[in-house]
Amino acid sequence: KDIAANICKELGKNYTAKIIGFTISIKKWRKPRH
Repeated sequence: KDIAANICKELGKNYTAKIIGFTISIKKWRKPRH
């Protein structure tokens, strides 16, 4: 039970980090390049 909860927490962190990184990369990509 505890191990599964820890795995879920880690997966949640990785998922959130991926979404944040993805959002940042899209914002950078959409910025007009000088």
